[in-house]
Amino acid sequence: GTPVGGKLDAKKVFSRLSSAQNLQLGGTYEFAVPQHQLKFFDRSSEKRVEPRAVSWQ
Repeated sequence: GTPVGGKLDAKKVFSRLSSAQNLQLGGTYEFAVPQHQLKFFDRSSEKRVEPRAVSWQ
């Protein structure tokens, strides 16, 4: 998806969402992820890296 507003505005993000959700392609939805469940990846190797502090604003 693509966040709207804040530090991640228009950046591409990935999230696993339940198929039970009735989401429409191109729609805008609010959702939250607990910080301890965030995963981080190295851009060049695409391998997972250690978590780091995140500032959303």
